Amino acid sequence: MSPVSTRPWVPGMCWLYCRRTGVPVVWLGAVSSSGIQAPMYGCEQCVAELDHMVWQYAAALDTQ
Repeated sequence: MSPVSTRPWVPGMCWLYCRRTGVPVVWLGAVSSSGIQAPMYGCEQCVAELDHMVWQYAAALDTQ
């Protein structure tokens, strides 16, 4: 079970690809940009896409 699946989903804005507001989002962790930190949240669809991209990256590492 991933740590994301154990965290509560709350209404908010997706900080990932779709940037929708008022949707259930989960906290993914802190993000740093230009010396500032902010909490990053993602909706179910965008978290699934991010998860897919991470697995694709890991699979590519296994072939090296």
